[in-house]
Amino acid sequence: MYNDGWNFNYLHTQLPSQLLDQLSSFPGPSNISAQDSFVWAASTSGVYSTRSAYAWLKGTTNDTIQWRKVWKSKLPEKINFLLWLLVHQALPTNVFRNRCNLQDSPYCSRCSGNIETILHCIRDCPHSRELWTRLDLAQSNDFHILDPVAWIFKQLSAEDKELRMLTIWWAWRWRNNMILDSSCWSVNYVVRCIYLDALNLHLSLSSDFQLTPTLFPLDSSTVHLNVDGCWFSDQSRLGFGGLIRNVSGHWLAGFSSNCSHGDPSLAELLAILEGLKIAWHMGFKTVQCMIDSMDIVQSLLHRDQAYLHSHASYLFDIFSLVDKPWTVNFLWIARDRNCSADALAKLGASLVLPYF
Repeated sequence: MYNDGWNFNYLHTQLPSQLLDQLSSFPGPSNISAQDSFVWAASTSGVYSTRSAYAWLKGTTNDTIQWRKVWKSKLPEKINFLLWLLVHQALPTNVFRNRCNLQDSPYCSRCSGNIETILHCIRDCPHSRELWTRLDLAQSNDFHILDPVAWIFKQLSAEDKELRMLTIWWAWRWRNNMILDSSCWSVNYVVRCIYLDALNLHLSLSSDFQLTPTLFPLDSSTVHLNVDGCWFSDQSRLGFGGLIRNVSGHWLAGFSSNCSHGDPSLAELLAILEGLKIAWHMGFKTVQCMIDSMDIVQSLLHRDQAYLHSHASYLFDIFSLVDKPWTVNFLWIARDRNCSADALAKLGASLVLPYF
């Protein structure tokens, strides 16, 4: 249906004019050589992988969002692992060990007053409670939530979450010390350890050291093409943009544009396609195309699987450009080193007319 423009005369169904206008604004592929085939719909590349299958089966749930709070936190990994055990209720408390026939009694070995559940161990035991009280962390109304998982994520969402997570860590260590070690720690010693760890963590997170982004070394005949795309699902609008620089990093050209339909992968591909067109028309013979999407880079490097991609026709358009008498290399770049292209892509999403 697309040959230098949409031909709506081939439609056998009457469509509303508003829908036709939307289709007209959508950039159709110029290369239609890709054959129809079965693809893996759970991945934009069309190629099956265990990662995409797991993501498809699991879906995006509140549980997924909650776990991101754990694994994307800047806490030490030993604390993240302890949180993993807590949320899975796999911490080897006396209740857990008794259920596994590894402990005769499920009661707390320290106070002998209650069975040693997770919350009793790290919060409600008189020894642990004294720790939370000394640190002034037990004042909130929801501190005594009975659901252990909800309580853990509540502490992880608190403004002083680092101190709370360190308190959980040391409450567990103190419990083990009292049961397994002959030299028992005092509460003052544990409080000092928590404050010392909190200070060290604060210093490590607020370090002034930063890795300064630098350009890849290029020879004088090479230009550097940075591209990026963005997708705003709430507006059903994508933007794409990029810039071309010489070996010294000086601006040679740039562009920003948008489209009313698509997805993140299409935004990246349109940025690459437009950037290569501009580079070709400007007469450059060696281009380093920098992309911050590893999935797109893999799709460009594996031509034999391109026909499986959900936007295969655009990939073939790019390949047609690459096969011209010049040299184009596709390289992955970290997102924080692609800020200029990202800004141009977001600018493109807000424009009414494209900018070149």
